[in-house]
Amino acid sequence: MPIYHFDTFNGEEIHDLKGIDIENIGDAKTMAVRYLGELLREKAEGFGDTGDWRVEVKDDTGSILFCVNLSLKIVPPVSSMQ
Repeated sequence: MPIYHFDTFNGEEIHDLKGIDIENIGDAKTMAVRYLGELLREKAEGFGDTGDWRVEVKDDTGSILFCVNLSLKIVPPVSSMQ
C-alpha cells in the first residue's frame, strides 16, 4: 500500500515524516480535506490571521501530489439590492 505524507501549513509548518498507508490517491484526497476541516474546527479563531492554510500531500519520494488550500478573502460590502 502506498505511503502518503500530510504536511500542514497553518501559521506553523508541520512536516509528516512518518506518513501513513492509504489505499489510493482518492482516499488520500478525502483524508486531506477532512484533516484540514478538523484543523479549522480546532483553531477557527486564528484562521485568516496567518495567511492561507494548506495541506500538501506527498508520496514517499517527497514529490508533492496535490495541495488542499483554504483561504479567507475580505471583500468590501456590496448591496444585494443593486
